[in-house]
Amino acid sequence: MAPNTFFQEKDALAFSDGRALGCYRGFGAHVVDDGVFFAVWVPGAKRVRVVGDFNQWEDSHNMRLQGSTGVWTLFIKGLGENEAYKYQITTKDNRVYAKSDPFAFYREKPPGTSSVTYRLEGFEWSQEDAQWMADRRGESQQDEDREGMGESQGEDSQQGAGWEVLKEDPSDTMGDDRFRRQPMLIYEVHLGSWKRREDQSYSTYRDLAQELVHYVSDLGYTHIQLMPVMEHLFDASWGYQTSGYYAVSSRYGTPHDFMAFVDACHRAGLGVILDWVPACFCGDERGLSRFNGDRLFEAERQEDYGSLRFDFSRGEVRSFLISNALYFFDMFHIDGIRMDISRVVYKDGAAPEGGREIDRSGVDFVKGVNEVVHSKYPGALVMAQETVGWQEMTESLEEGGLGFDFVWNLGWRSDVLRYVSADFPWRSSNHWLIVSTSMYMFSEHFVLPFSHEVLAHGHKSLIGHQAGSYEQKFAGLRALYCYWLAHPGKKIVFMGTELAQFAAWHYNESLEWHLIEYDIHGKFSAFVQEANRLYRSETALWVKDMDPEGFEWIDEENNEQNAYCFVRRAERFDDLLIVVLNMSPTYYDRFRVGVPTVYQEICREMTGVRSQERFFEEVFNSDASRFGGSDRVNTQALYVDHIPWNTCEESVVLSLPPLACVFLRPGRV
Repeated sequence: MAPNTFFQEKDALAFSDGRALGCYRGFGAHVVDDGVFFAVWVPGAKRVRVVGDFNQWEDSHNMRLQGSTGVWTLFIKGLGENEAYKYQITTKDNRVYAKSDPFAFYREKPPGTSSVTYRLEGFEWSQEDAQWMADRRGESQQDEDREGMGESQGEDSQQGAGWEVLKEDPSDTMGDDRFRRQPMLIYEVHLGSWKRREDQSYSTYRDLAQELVHYVSDLGYTHIQLMPVMEHLFDASWGYQTSGYYAVSSRYGTPHDFMAFVDACHRAGLGVILDWVPACFCGDERGLSRFNGDRLFEAERQEDYGSLRFDFSRGEVRSFLISNALYFFDMFHIDGIRMDISRVVYKDGAAPEGGREIDRSGVDFVKGVNEVVHSKYPGALVMAQETVGWQEMTESLEEGGLGFDFVWNLGWRSDVLRYVSADFPWRSSNHWLIVSTSMYMFSEHFVLPFSHEVLAHGHKSLIGHQAGSYEQKFAGLRALYCYWLAHPGKKIVFMGTELAQFAAWHYNESLEWHLIEYDIHGKFSAFVQEANRLYRSETALWVKDMDPEGFEWIDEENNEQNAYCFVRRAERFDDLLIVVLNMSPTYYDRFRVGVPTVYQEICREMTGVRSQERFFEEVFNSDASRFGGSDRVNTQALYVDHIPWNTCEESVVLSLPPLACVFLRPGRV
């Protein structure tokens, strides 16, 4: 294969304009049958060499500058896979740096920083993955077969076809509305601390493809979301100080191993979402920092904690990052990305709201990512962490929004955790914290996040937020979990919540798996599994998540009893659930709630339907003894009374346990 196959001058122009969508197909180290082709962008450098184990890290392999593009290339014949290398860069003022490859597909294990040659092609995706990808796009299996697997896409591009570039006038392509009308229950994972081996070494991608995938699927979740798997030097950064954007972390295995993990997820019916970090990068001098001896990737205004903020005004930076997002969709078949955009759209993302300055280049970059992902990968998801002060994040680009599919509702989470942390005598005065969500629950397409950042060391676990005695904390957590499932919006919860572990999460320790041996913790895990199945089986809990018709308060004013009652609706008039939530430690043996007149249409068309034949039935009660509760459940039909209550013309009386959530469904006549 000719060494110039991988890089063409027109590709460099698209790269500098910020329009390159697949520049990883030319940049980096590409292994072919007779050698390795290297390409790196270092404008203004006096000299660039490739050094590595193969030349004893000496400066014997000089790269060639491609015109005025700032791109340096070299083909080393006879070189193969698994060769450690770096770029030795001599600046215009004769300083010399040894830098990791920004486009390296593989890196040596931290704390090492050398790039490693690796051939991405050759992984065999399963037929189940092919069907998954076709279903996600809403296409037939034949369409999937025609497009081919991710590795063949890369090979086609490398055969002189050039890179795909962003259109000058891109169409406004929004995400697929199917996902807004489907259940979405996401299990968030930090791979390095979910479960360590007995010797405390990391589980590998292939280990996790067996154990983690089966575990999450068995619990009833629909997606796995991974904290950043891109290479990072500092474990305590949790992956958010990325040092190798195109290299999945070698802590857990090779790129093919990670492909096997994604393939296993798809075979188990689980989508894969990655935390993606386009805001800032690791300031280590062996990486992107001052790559040519001066600011190249980084903006003038920098971040704290050793991170550097990208300069989104540079076309090359935009090409580097947009291509990186597409790289994971293309080569690894992921289903979505989640990004914190506060440091992208604001130059002072970490500053108080009043001191923020909007970065227009960053805003345009975010819109570009969303447009391209939705255009190239129909059915893929792009989610954002909520940014205070920014509106219309999930509106279409055409309507002036940012074009995200979903945004995390951090305000809801803050209010809810504040409420459940309040001791019982004070909950009455904090009643509004639960009710206030109805003022904005449909203003965006929301995800309700109980995610890692509020459960990490220095914070409390979800059960640690609960008030009351030991047993009351478990009851309160069950009630909170049910409320979370019943509230409009998609869901994400951090690993370990299903164990009800009291200790806050720590990145360097496994979850407290021994807890499952204790009866109350084991029963809570069983509760999570059954509650998740309820959520997925009841269309009323998700099909109208983004539609105000899918939610209605029955009673939001009962602050004296710390009780709430609302309805979730699906399409059919009788496809609904009544949710009754008791957040007090008091048991109400005869608690009356209003119910909608769902039988009115039936009674109008049928004769002989007596009042006592109209009833509601309990379909789920978080106080059941099999979950560790007091078993104050409603086993009998709850017949409808012609007694107006709350805002309804009719009502029923039920047993309402303390710190519990009860789901009622219209009985079938």
